[in-house]
Amino acid sequence: MPTPLAGPERFAALAAAIADPVRRYLWRRTDEAQADDVLASTLGVLHRRWDDLPDGDPVPWAIGVARLQLQTARRVQRRQVLLAQRVGVVDPPQVHDEEASDVAARLALARVREADAELLRLWAWEGLDIRGIAVVQAESAESVAMRLDRGRTEFAELLAGQERSSSTEDPRSVLHTIDPAATLPPLAPVELAAHIAAATGGPGRQEPSTSVYRRRSPWLTVGVGALSTAAAASLLLPFALGIGGTSSTSFQLYSTGGPGAVCSPVTAEALSPAQVAFRAEVRGIDGAVVTLHVLDRYAGEVGDTVTLTQAAESAVDGAPITFENGVDYLLAADGDTILTCGLSGPSSPELTALYREAFALR
Repeated sequence: MPTPLAGPERFAALAAAIADPVRRYLWRRTDEAQADDVLASTLGVLHRRWDDLPDGDPVPWAIGVARLQLQTARRVQRRQVLLAQRVGVVDPPQVHDEEASDVAARLALARVREADAELLRLWAWEGLDIRGIAVVQAESAESVAMRLDRGRTEFAELLAGQERSSSTEDPRSVLHTIDPAATLPPLAPVELAAHIAAATGGPGRQEPSTSVYRRRSPWLTVGVGALSTAAAASLLLPFALGIGGTSSTSFQLYSTGGPGAVCSPVTAEALSPAQVAFRAEVRGIDGAVVTLHVLDRYAGEVGDTVTLTQAAESAVDGAPITFENGVDYLLAADGDTILTCGLSGPSSPELTALYREAFALR
């Protein structure tokens, strides 16, 4: 009978088992530099907490740790803004030789409610079952099963609405075709060894001598696919036109920076005084003007169409917002000014929960 692994050998075995799945999870949701940093911090947490390792497959538990580490990294990133940094509006990346079916799949996934879309990614891209997804999301298996079924149904209906040539395809197979990490090679032994050494307090991380792998596709934009300019024009035009007679609301978004650029903690209590709060999808970007279609309303009165214009003055609270076509955002405003500093931003399960809590306080 083999002797059980102990000490460094045990952690090295754990790291070898989870490093690539966690790395792929991160590559699918952020840029490669942040993915590398969060992988390192995740391994550090696992090394400190390895006695908490549950029985069975360690991958869902490790991905759950990585999810929390990524959330923390994003909060820190939002606060690390230069004094004169301006709000950015990003045009969709130019993607060449993209299959029309892949464009339809990306658009369908982007239109699934974000909380359910994340379950689809964990199911299709990470290959997790309902129990594994529940571990990652810290939810009950019953809740995950219900929402995953709802997400699969919505995704299939959206694909059919895009007139995909084979709308009866298995959703998991369709999602595999748009996996941002599909061609990501495993960590090289020298890279894994460097991560383990850094996590255990060994010699500092060494840069591998081989060339670093680069993404094959620029489609990944924080968990949802963006569209190429041509595809966005053809696929989003019917929605951007809307129905005649819909109401419209305008807001301004200050440049970041200024003498008082200090962020307070992002809490429900800090958010609840906002006069207007809503979830909306970016339908167009024209210079400093962003046009959005409202999907949900949490507080106040807002039209079906919202336009945001970057103002010349500086904000007092820092933290920029980067807008991208086809992405949902949660936005709060006082008067005609959008609140930043983490109170507004890309839709996520965490920010959605904060909005629901904040405006239930009223």
